[in-house]
Order: sequence, then C-alpha cells, then structure tokens
Amino acid sequence: MRDADQTRKMAARPTVLLSALIFCLYGCHAARGECSNVTLLSTQVDTLLAEYDRDAAPAQRVLVTLALDVRHAAVDEPRAVMRLLADLKMSWQEPRVKWNASEWGCGTALTAVERLWRPDIELLNAAATNLGDAGLRARLDAVGAVYWISRLDVTVPLDLALHDWPSDVQSCTFKFGSRIYNDDELVLDISEFKHAVVFEAGAWEIQSLADLLKNGNSRRGRNGPWTPLLHIFV
Repeated sequence: MRDADQTRKMAARPTVLLSALIFCLYGCHAARGECSNVTLLSTQVDTLLAEYDRDAAPAQRVLVTLALDVRHAAVDEPRAVMRLLADLKMSWQEPRVKWNASEWGCGTALTAVERLWRPDIELLNAAATNLGDAGLRARLDAVGAVYWISRLDVTVPLDLALHDWPSDVQSCTFKFGSRIYNDDELVLDISEFKHAVVFEAGAWEIQSLADLLKNGNSRRGRNGPWTPLLHIFV
C-alpha cells in the first residue's frame, strides 16, 4: 500500500511541473501581446501627442548626447577631402512625452520624427547631406527619452601632408553644433565612437577617433553653445 502511494505521488509531480511551465509560457506570451498591440499603442501615442507643440523646445536646458557610427569612408587625394557615410545617433530628454508604462502595457514606442521637436544639430565646418531622415522613426521611452538617428553623407577638407609615406597620418575635424540655440538652452556631448568602416580601394584607413571636447579643446561661437569637435586620424 505504501509503495502504491509513493508511485501516485511521483506520477503527480510531472503534472505539477508541466502546469507551472504552461502558466509561465502563457504569462510571457500575454505580456508580449500587450506591447505588440500596434493599434492600441498607435492610439495611445496619438493621444499623447495631440496637443504637443513640435516647434517649441523643452522648457528645461536640453542635454543632447551624440554617437557617431562611421560606416564608409573614402579619401579623395586630388581634391584633398574625405567623404564619410555615417549615422549620427542622438538622444535627449523630452518631459512632454512621458507615460505610465504599466498603464500602457509597453515602455517604448515608435513615431514619425516629424511629429517631435528635434535639436538642430548640424555639421558646421563641412558639407553634409541628410540621407532620407524623413523616413526614419524616433523611439520614445516611457521615462521621456527620445532616440533618433540622422544618416549623413559628409565631405570634409583633409590637410594632406605626405612627408613620411607610407607612414603618414592625416587628420580632419568635424565640428557639430546648433545655429539656433545658445548654451543656456542646449548642450552637446559626444559619448561614443564606432568605425567599423569600409574604405574604398586605396591606401588609407581610420586609425582613431577622438572627442576634443573631453580634452578641453572645445570651441564656442559668439552666441552659440560649446561645440564638440570630433577628430579623425587616417
């Protein structure tokens, strides 16, 4: 009789474990389903932005964090210029787009960047073309953070000095800044560099990227903010 009871108890254990596993899987699926309800999330974002003024900057001073991801580069020696294809990644706090993640069932959302206020970050010392920014969406976070990527096609002057070929090192500087906002309204910070770069056929490659702002070599316009300088050595 005792052996029969033990056998029944052992047989019941897998059933309990299986029930717990099914419950966990169902719970995880339900949690994902709430955040993947695109229709509901879109309606919530529309409501959040219904009275949002995209032409007005946030009331508080804005810290814009920049990260440059260089994807392709080419040195044009006859013209003494370098051309880069790069992603300029920007993030900042926007208190007007906060929400309760528990009520929404989702902590992040995507929206057309044209619906939001954006810092006018430009490359001030070179020719730059935005590659299809209008089609890129911004990512919003429930805590009020905005993340956006601007794709750039950049051409900058390169002071070629060929005194120690093939060991010469050339450098060029990218100066990012705002033409609209002053230092009391907007501050820039370069936080990250990436250069998994594919160069066109040639003898040059990127050696390093340096943020001159963090080395105390920033510049300031007459009425503008401190301007981060990004130095690229090739």
